[in-house]
Amino acid sequence: MHTRMTFLFCLAFMLGLAGAMSAAGQTLPWSEAFKTQWYAGKAELTRYALEQARYGDTHTGDAVFIFVTEDFLTGKQVKHEFGSDPSVSVLKLNFTRTFNTGIYPYSIMTSVFTPVDPNQTRTLKLATSVQEWCGHTFT
Repeated sequence: MHTRMTFLFCLAFMLGLAGAMSAAGQTLPWSEAFKTQWYAGKAELTRYALEQARYGDTHTGDAVFIFVTEDFLTGKQVKHEFGSDPSVSVLKLNFTRTFNTGIYPYSIMTSVFTPVDPNQTRTLKLATSVQEWCGHTFT
């Protein structure tokens, strides 16, 4: 339950987030500390002990939150790595959960891409994938 609340808090934070720079490169009114923290080319990682309900039981595992800013191509819905296509600066959350359900492992990853520009307040992309012995799903 604690992990669910932490995830919901982080998701709410990202959905309401406003940021330090717009896609056009203009500086927005954020502190230098904010810009130094989120535009240093590094990620912020947080790890939690996970208790995950599955198949009528609670399983222990790991939950990891990975936050990083990157440029995002809205048309292609991917990271902007090269070229001159217009992009949007986003704060990306990769939320991973790994746990075992008896004999086999589960791995769940949710990615959330939210603009840091206060004029673009909606999340641009939300994707989840699940891998386990019975198969693979993607939403």
